[in-house]
Amino acid sequence: MGNSTNAIFKKVIGYFSVNVVVSAIAFSSVIIYSHLLSPQELGLYGEFYALVPVLTIIISANLSHSVLFFYKKENRNFKNYMMSMITFQFFSYFCVVVLIVFSYELEYIQRTEFRYYLFASFLALVFSARLLCEKLYVARGKVKSYAKLNVFYTVALTFLGLIFVYIYPNHWTRIQIEMALAVSLSIYLFIFFVRVLDFKINVNFYLVFNALKFSVPRIPFSLSIAIMPLIDRHMISLYYGYSELGTYVLATSYSSVMLVAISAITPAFLPSYYDLMEKKRYEKIDLINKKLSVLIAIGYLILSLFINDFAGLVSGNDYVLPVFLIPIILTSYLWHSLSSMYCRVFDYKKKTFYLSIVAFTSMVLNVLFNFLLIPKLGILGASIATLLAYFAMAIFSYYISRFVVDVHTSPILGLFSGYIFASFLVFLLLMESVYIRFGVLCAILGVAYVLRKRIFIASGKSN
Repeated sequence: MGNSTNAIFKKVIGYFSVNVVVSAIAFSSVIIYSHLLSPQELGLYGEFYALVPVLTIIISANLSHSVLFFYKKENRNFKNYMMSMITFQFFSYFCVVVLIVFSYELEYIQRTEFRYYLFASFLALVFSARLLCEKLYVARGKVKSYAKLNVFYTVALTFLGLIFVYIYPNHWTRIQIEMALAVSLSIYLFIFFVRVLDFKINVNFYLVFNALKFSVPRIPFSLSIAIMPLIDRHMISLYYGYSELGTYVLATSYSSVMLVAISAITPAFLPSYYDLMEKKRYEKIDLINKKLSVLIAIGYLILSLFINDFAGLVSGNDYVLPVFLIPIILTSYLWHSLSSMYCRVFDYKKKTFYLSIVAFTSMVLNVLFNFLLIPKLGILGASIATLLAYFAMAIFSYYISRFVVDVHTSPILGLFSGYIFASFLVFLLLMESVYIRFGVLCAILGVAYVLRKRIFIASGKSN
């Protein structure tokens, strides 16, 4: 059992590592942006990109995630299925553009907003295709192929974009140039995609229909996650202006390294998770969840304890980040990883509407906390609201998967206690010197290494 469990864990870590490298490349652009752009310009830029994930979900209908499921169930028609998904995405994009043009003609949106939505919708199309391609590689275990594609995409879009930011400081000119880059990269993406799979275009609308039955109930879930940052960014700009929003965008950008890495774990483990659930190997699932949780907690500790020191060294002089801001955002992503772990069962049981219930409830709480906290605490209040919403999402996802869906769910007590301890430790040590923080971190890692065999014991129990 140990060898097969380690093999699955290594596969997940391989995909995880690729995303860490890619996010690190994008992370470097944040540092340069903080020197080239004022807080107000970065605030405008951040508000624009908060819209892109929302349009991405609308265009893709969240179909990319269904690849992981349909690869197991529709193996013979998998190539046709993939082309059907791509065709659907282009059709959705066309509908979105028609809607934008129609709204402009009826004067529902202004000229500047018209360009704004067109740019965002095209970027969303490119991101949708990239997500579809990414899930394909994960489903087929082609981590190296995915790595080449993703690194090329990220390097090109990041560093070419930075060059044009420096040459063309005008906000709309920069977006136009990045849109041109997105066009060229999407062409490369399509060529690479077809070359790797080597198939002819054959659209099967029956497969699209079945994928929609799986994916459409997930749309409110994904939209809720995407709308959360859209709401708090809008409220910050409304109450405090774009300069304060720029500081918040910078803080969330620093924190996104952890979010990208966490987001990589769930889809990477899903194919193996489906197999293990079918075979009722629950002890393996619990063991892998333990290992992944410990990995996430260690990454959280390292980032949270030293991110302020790093940000202070590399950020532009115009940006002043509150001490607790980035650690609070990182803590919210820590709890988001726990909810992602318990939400897997909804995909497995094809009860994806429960995902939407969990996320929508959390989004409502997030909006409520934003209205209560942002007027009083500013960007710190926005980060606390996000933390409370993700914490609630973790509790909701466990409760529904355990007691409503009534299927095997990894015990929450150990994971919950470990995350609480890690969070408490971070905020206890934040104001201490860097030497004390480093010493405590080394002590914790040493104890974890000594007790690793006791920690990673599969319970073999089904709750």
